[in-house]
Amino acid sequence: MTHAALTRSLLFVATVLATSTSSAQTADKPTIAVGDQWAYKQVDKDGKEVSWGRKVLSVDADGGFTVQTAPDKTMKFDGSWNFVDPRGAEYGRTAIRFPMKVGDEWSFISKQMLQTNLIDQRNKYKVVAREPLTVPAGTFDCYRAEGTSEATYKNSYSRQMKETYWYCPQVKAVAKFVRDTTTSTRESGGSRESVESVLTRYTPAR
Repeated sequence: MTHAALTRSLLFVATVLATSTSSAQTADKPTIAVGDQWAYKQVDKDGKEVSWGRKVLSVDADGGFTVQTAPDKTMKFDGSWNFVDPRGAEYGRTAIRFPMKVGDEWSFISKQMLQTNLIDQRNKYKVVAREPLTVPAGTFDCYRAEGTSEATYKNSYSRQMKETYWYCPQVKAVAKFVRDTTTSTRESGGSRESVESVLTRYTPAR
């Protein structure tokens, strides 16, 4: 084997090993602490910007936690950052799942209230890549996941949602989130909403 051929062979093996190692790496459920804070900037399809944030107020024994999102508003999440809907578990969406690794995929059905009708919302998610991500808060090694959600009611209502998020273990949270939603109704026709949120600051508990 020539030196050039040997070099190409070694490079190929190194690439395969690096890819295998990368895909095999796993992100565990984050350890959330009281005082952890995240600040975000959100932009909608019209370019309107809104700043928002989350500060951990308490952590439960099972890993779930409560965050403050405004002076008079709080939200509860399970230990994997999935919103705990106060209406009941059937409304919950498992958009984030741990341990997390590239190739993981899952699906589930959640409930959605449409006026007085309770309808099914079909959801699918897949972790598609592990890659660096740069946002205003910094550059982090993240897991990119893509998801879809669909809900219909007879011939009068249809809603499709596509979202992508980047979960970054270094900040114990999602550092970027993109969602596109298309809704069609018999009465008002169709509409589209698009939002993107990026992490601007992460402050760990002291």
